[in-house]
Amino acid sequence: MLVEKNIRNNTDKLVIFMHIPKTGGTTLESILKKQYQEFELVHTRRLGFWGAKAPEINFPKDKIQKLQCIRGHFPFGIHEQFPKAFTYCTLLRDPVERLISLYYFLLIDKRNKMYRKAKNLSIKQFMESDRFKIQTVNMQTRQVSGGGVPDLDLAKENLKNYFSVVGITEMYNESLFLMSQELGWSKLDSFYKKDNVTPNRLTKDQLSEDVINIIKKNNELDMELYNFAKQALKEKINQLDDASKLKLKKISLFSK
Repeated sequence: MLVEKNIRNNTDKLVIFMHIPKTGGTTLESILKKQYQEFELVHTRRLGFWGAKAPEINFPKDKIQKLQCIRGHFPFGIHEQFPKAFTYCTLLRDPVERLISLYYFLLIDKRNKMYRKAKNLSIKQFMESDRFKIQTVNMQTRQVSGGGVPDLDLAKENLKNYFSVVGITEMYNESLFLMSQELGWSKLDSFYKKDNVTPNRLTKDQLSEDVINIIKKNNELDMELYNFAKQALKEKINQLDDASKLKLKKISLFSK
């Protein structure tokens, strides 16, 4: 169990978790709630969800000074509104897997404003529709590069210069372990429940090659950014000392 909920991160910086939809961020948000006290943690809800500029945050100065972590569906850039040192973290996911998950999630999430527009579409129609391209065309690159036109070079520079850890959904244990190391989070639970998982969805192998090719073509920048971040994460793991590598090898935060 987490025994010290009020432990501060060891960066002396505001931790900004930039939640990219369908990357495993809801699970990470539940973990963040255990790392910070309520007055230290702010969720911006869905402001900025569509890839626009970072939402305006209007907090009293005394509240801002107490903040330890901000989380939400906003693009890179929200740090400019806070007069304190900062560091970002996020999760990236294989673009094909992310979009398959997104499509099937929208078919069951009646609260989502895209539900009615997507519910009668095939997955191919969904991926080809201009109506959803803010979500289906290089969204990860757009969000990391600031919410406007996706800029791969800028996104890579932002990841290198402003993010303590860029996690990979397919390497969740490793990502969470490195975040805890870099940000000074208290001892992780030995088991976490995966939140917001899309049930009864088809896998990549069950979809037509045509659909997969459409996703890949529309997300070439995201594919490159994902591979760039994944390689950087592997390098971080390789650079761990022997004791940390042993700890990482022993942890298993999620059941198979």
